[in-house]
Order: sequence, then C-alpha cells, then structure tokens
Amino acid sequence: MENTIKSLPMVALRGMTIMPEMVVHFDVSRERSVAAIQEAMAEEQKIFLTAQKSIDTEDPKMEDVYEIGTVGTIKQIIKLPKHIVRVLVSGEMRGRLKEIEYTDLYLRANVELLDDSEEILPEDVNTEAMERGLKDMFVSYAAKNGKMSKEAVSQLVEMKGLRKLVDEIAANIPLYYTDQQDILNETDLLKRYEKLAFKLVNEVQIIDIKEEIQRKVKERVDKHQREYILREQLKLIREELGEESTASDAEEFEKELEKDGVVYRRHPVLPYAYELTNYDYLAGLLSFQKGYFYIQDISSMLVGELADPKKGDRVIDVCAAPGGKALHVAEKLRGTGSVEARDLSLYKVGLITENIERSGLTNIHAVQKDATVCDADVKDAADLVIADLPCSGLGVLAKKTDLKYKATAQSTKELAGLQREILKNAASYVRPGGTLIYSTCTINPAENIENVHWFLKEFPEFVLDPIADRLCSTLQNSVEEAGCLQLLPGIHKSDGFFIARFGKK
Repeated sequence: MENTIKSLPMVALRGMTIMPEMVVHFDVSRERSVAAIQEAMAEEQKIFLTAQKSIDTEDPKMEDVYEIGTVGTIKQIIKLPKHIVRVLVSGEMRGRLKEIEYTDLYLRANVELLDDSEEILPEDVNTEAMERGLKDMFVSYAAKNGKMSKEAVSQLVEMKGLRKLVDEIAANIPLYYTDQQDILNETDLLKRYEKLAFKLVNEVQIIDIKEEIQRKVKERVDKHQREYILREQLKLIREELGEESTASDAEEFEKELEKDGVVYRRHPVLPYAYELTNYDYLAGLLSFQKGYFYIQDISSMLVGELADPKKGDRVIDVCAAPGGKALHVAEKLRGTGSVEARDLSLYKVGLITENIERSGLTNIHAVQKDATVCDADVKDAADLVIADLPCSGLGVLAKKTDLKYKATAQSTKELAGLQREILKNAASYVRPGGTLIYSTCTINPAENIENVHWFLKEFPEFVLDPIADRLCSTLQNSVEEAGCLQLLPGIHKSDGFFIARFGKK
C-alpha cells in the first residue's frame, strides 16, 4: 500500500531532532519559521519538523535538511520578547521530505507519511523477547544516567508493543540530536530497534569509562590534596596574623624554582606572573609536578585578571581546554565558589582534569558539554562566564605557523558565526549583575570588535565594563571602547589576543 503524501508547513530545526512520541518545547525566531508555525495553527495544527545538517545555515534548502523528519501537532504557542515564539509540539509519525514546494513567506513541503503502525514482522521474530531485552538495556542506562525520574522509567517499562516501546525510549533518552536523527532515519522497525539497542549499550559503556576515569582522577587528586590544603591553611593563618601571604607564596615558589635550577623573572604586566628559562623538560620539574604553577601566555592570564572573580562566585568556562584560564580563576577564588570547566570532547575534558589534578584545587571540575547547545539548566545561574572561543588563531602565528595556510576569508567568516552562536548561549548563563568575558587569540576584527558590536546590539541587557583601572599603565593605552583590550604581537610582549568584558544589567 502506498503511503499518503501531504502538504504541510515545515520548520527546519537547528541542533535538535524531534521524534515520534516526543512532547517538547522549542523556540523559533527566523521569520519563515514563525510564519510556518502561524500557518500550521490556521490549518490543522499539523507541522513537519526536520533537522538541519548544519546549525549555521540561515536559509535551508532541500540539501541542507535531513530527508526524514517528524509530523507533529502544535499544542501551544507563546510569544516571547525579541520576536521569539516558543512552541509546544507533540511528535506523531515519521515523514519523508519529497519536495519543498514553497519558500517565500514560509517553508511548505510535500511529505510522505510513514505510518508503520500496521507493519507486519517476520514470523520468526520473538517480539516479547526483544521487548524484554530492550527494557533491560533501558533500565541499565537509566540507572547509570541518573537523570530520569523513577516514574518515567516505570511508565516505559510497563509499556506494551515493540514499535511504541522503541519510539518512546528513543524520544525520552537524552541523546545528541545527530544520534537521535540516526534512529529517526531508520524506517524499518527491526533495524531501528538494533540502532537503539546499540546506542543504549554504547551510552552505558561511555558512562562506565567516565566513572573509571573519575575514580582514577580522585585517587590522584587525593595524593595532592593534603599538601594543597596545608598550603591554604598556612595562607589563612598568615592573613589572620596580618602578614602579606602573596609575598610568602612568591618566596616559596621561587625557592622551588631555584631547587629545579630554573632561571626566572617577574613579568612587568602582572606581578604574580613569571617568565621561566633554563629548563629542559617542563613536566620533569618538581615544582610543576607539585602544581606550583601553570604555563600560559601573559595574554591568557589577563583573562582571569580582567574577570576579577569575587569570593563565592559561580563560574562557567564554556570552552576551557586545556584549562589554564579556569584554573587561574579558581585560584583567585581562594578555595571558595565553584568553577565548571567545560569542553566538547572527552579527550579535552581529560586534559582539563589532568591539570586540575596536578593543581590540587578543589573548587573546579571538568564537564563534557557542547558550547553550541544551550544548557537551560544554568540559565541566569553564573556570576561569571568565560567564553574563550575557537578562532582563526591569527594572534599566535609565530608559534603555529601552519595556521597561515588554513586561514581563508570563508573560514574566518564561519568562525565568527560559530563565536556568535556560542555567545548567545553564554549570555543566557549570566545572572543579572554578573560578568561575561569574551576572548580570542586572533587579531581579526571580524572575530573581535565586530562581534562585540553585534553582541551589544543583540543583547541590550549587556554593557561593556570599563577595564583600564584593572590594567597596568603600559596596557591602558591599548584599551578600545572602554571594555575591550587588543594585544598585538611585536607591540606587546605577548600573543595577539583580544578580551572584552561585559556586565549584565
């Protein structure tokens, strides 16, 4: 029997896949998406929802979206500020995009309805055994994940029918949208079952690996913990006695460097920064192993200096690897508050964790998070957000000469778009009265001051915070527009670097 073809308003989703049996909110702001929602409400409230292959595409065509999407019913719309519409939709069935027939005011598509509710499975397929096996895998995953309510798990376990069970589980587990799309694409029930089962088992294995890494890290951290705590206690005792602890810390650090035979001198820009020479292998230095110092350019240290965290602050660093800026801020918090150092991959999180372990700091932890995906759990939650973002790297060409062969006008334009996407998310994490630091290791205006102007226009609740009084006299002349600092190789004794400090009203 041939499937039905239906003409429906269409919304191309960015960074999100909606599944059958899924009831979910999402926000739209593009004019054509808003118009498609309005058109659907004027008809039968039916809408075709399919994910974009790239979140950066502003004007998606057939080739820019996935062929398989979901036909859903709009349950509610809410108009929000800044021309944003929040939509509550219930996913119902798969649909195959046959043609985008209308693109003027909104997207309208011819969609083949893929209703598999009457699909007949081969006689040799034991659906009861498959259901039990899938439920066991799901329960194991839910127990490991720890983010699903007992009620939700119980409801799914009690569910009957293989097709509904597969779609319900796929709709309720927090997979990345491309993983969900991979399941959605499979129109054959048995193959869809296999893909879901594989992803559940794989997710459990990933969680197990994470737990093992965390266990090993804790064991190593504990070894450094005692020494760190004793040092902090000494600092507090000195403060109670009215002694200048930083001087004592510096003297202790210098003694350790002298033991290692390292030649050092204070940096003129920051009094607690040192330039080190006369060493062969950094990791071989006992002072480095003990976590007395971390290596980064003075420009990167200025991020923490201009951030100026206050005791007890909650801090989120959205692209933290390898962790230098986050560690600097955690150190400035003097054992108070919390720093969440995020990055995209487990590998990068591992790098951050390794550096945290060596430092002995207890108020910082590493988390795997995609900065391009908005984290609603920390909306308006952070006192300080650091967004040191991926960039063209034109400020560090002297150290990474291969970058000059990779930098093109197109690539830098794409990077500026990525930076803006992440800045949108980072802005939402800052509480009223909080601070956002934006930085790059480039000298490209499109990634620096032009992004600042764009941000201030898009987010009028933010203003540039004056930074000159937080800088030494030699850098005060490099301040742009009160709250921005542009460092240039050859002029400043540093990498090419850009920093902007925003305050949220």
